[in-house]
Amino acid sequence: MDREPIFEAGRQSPDLPKLCRYLSERSPLPMVAVHGSTHIVSYLNPAFARLVGRDRSELIGFSFADAVPEGEANGCIALLDRVFHTGTHECLIEQEHRQSHPRTVYWSYAVWAILGEVEQPTGVMIQVTDATEIAHFRRQSMGMNEELLLSTIRQHELVEAAESLNAKLREAHDQLEERVAERTAELAAANDTLRNEIRIRETAESDRRDLLRRLGTAQEEERRRISRDLHDQMGQLVTALGLGLKALEDSTVDPSPYRPHLVRLRELNDQIGRESHKLAMELRPTALDDLGLQAALANYVEAWSEQSSIEIDFHSTGFDGQRLDSLIETSLYRVVTEALTNVLKHGKAHRVSVILQRTPNQAVALVEDDGIGFDSESMKSSDAHLGRLGLRGMQERLTLIGGTLTIESTPGNGTTIIARVSLSNG
Repeated sequence: MDREPIFEAGRQSPDLPKLCRYLSERSPLPMVAVHGSTHIVSYLNPAFARLVGRDRSELIGFSFADAVPEGEANGCIALLDRVFHTGTHECLIEQEHRQSHPRTVYWSYAVWAILGEVEQPTGVMIQVTDATEIAHFRRQSMGMNEELLLSTIRQHELVEAAESLNAKLREAHDQLEERVAERTAELAAANDTLRNEIRIRETAESDRRDLLRRLGTAQEEERRRISRDLHDQMGQLVTALGLGLKALEDSTVDPSPYRPHLVRLRELNDQIGRESHKLAMELRPTALDDLGLQAALANYVEAWSEQSSIEIDFHSTGFDGQRLDSLIETSLYRVVTEALTNVLKHGKAHRVSVILQRTPNQAVALVEDDGIGFDSESMKSSDAHLGRLGLRGMQERLTLIGGTLTIESTPGNGTTIIARVSLSNG
């Protein structure tokens, strides 16, 4: 394009047609103008020629469908028809193209009518945005969501297996009671049968605990894997996308109507990064594996306080840089986080204290709030309430590692949850 002067001598304002052509020729965004109902290409800027990999002379005077053969199938030609006949601008987002690229690319179209002297459409202006990276990122995110769903399904299957084992255990217990009642007169035989059934019950209980322990380990391993995948893979993708959007924003000539959209896309990308990081931390905080229970809980309570706007005090004593067994650390961490979740959902508290203490004989985690409390004695007799508050799950976790759970609460006087685990190795 010849460099014609935009400001002519003696004029205070630029020559608008020349200015528009100047901006279009130097725009990094592909643009093309078509005329007539058959969409004959009358103008295209260098960016569009680079996008389709063809020279201007191969496109000027030919149908737009020659430049974009996929237009018939993906709806682009139909879009041009509508805009030409209605005069209303429209957009087409992330349409699949192959062209000469080694992988599938995705383009987004912004289309508006070119009006003639009587304000009737004589053609259509098309602006194309290469949305390939965003489209591939979205599809990769969907794939990761599917993996997470499959993981949840596998965990559900393990839970069903545990429930089935519980049912068999109850059935064995019922059979035991029936046999003892029927053979009271035959004391010797009844004792032999009873001892045999007790062995079965103990074996079944041992199997159940072993299954629950393996279930817990599998859940934590799956959480750890998904958390690291989110942190490493998703983090890299979000960073790369952010750099690409920043480069695109920097290359946009001001004033540009597209800069706000690019800024919004960068903000959305940053939000995706934060949400991915938050989800990874909720699944399995890296501090729990790398630094231990003390550091992981310190990080968690700080983040919990910021998100809930509830004041929280955290105190830890007796660790002196020493780590607990991994299973004990995981169990105490989950008990404390579940207790804080209950405070947020049900407690209506204004202040919470979390105390972590280690002695030569035991490790203790205590969560105390000043909320509305509840009748802990009546709660113990209600499986529904125990399940609703997650207390049964806390008890089960601690039982598997030889620990105990103590619940102290009265209506109007807050709640205290105390988890104790014996340290047999001192």
